[in-house]
Amino acid sequence: MQARYDLKARRTARKLDLKVMGTLAVLKALIHMGLVKESPEDLCKKLINQGFWVYEKLCVKILKE
Repeated sequence: MQARYDLKARRTARKLDLKVMGTLAVLKALIHMGLVKESPEDLCKKLINQGFWVYEKLCVKILKE
């Protein structure tokens, strides 16, 4: 159900010419801005524990780039 709402929100944003960013992109930006102090490893573990579907190693790699 949640994925359906996410897809609808992304389509609407694109129709409005808004930039669409996923969860990892937002977290990565916040890390680079110094607004998130947790390590990428800890953030990824928390996301996965909350039901976010991503391979932990991939998540860490993306957040460290």
